[in-house]
Amino acid sequence: MSAAVAQTAIPVRIRRFTPEDYAAIAEVDNTVFPDYADTADEIRIADEKREPHIKWGRFVAEDENGRMIATAN
Repeated sequence: MSAAVAQTAIPVRIRRFTPEDYAAIAEVDNTVFPDYADTADEIRIADEKREPHIKWGRFVAEDENGRMIATAN
């Protein structure tokens, strides 16, 4: 017999990353991976050093108040 699990849906907006997002990305990433903390500048510099022939992108997820809650790349 399994216990019922309450599920609550929250509205989430996914959008393309902008350079203004680096600080929030660092905050989210450092919350999830505190042993591998990076600053916004370290993330930006790593992005700038990516090989131009490698296709990649960043996306962010925001809650209904516009607060970043997740990132993907």
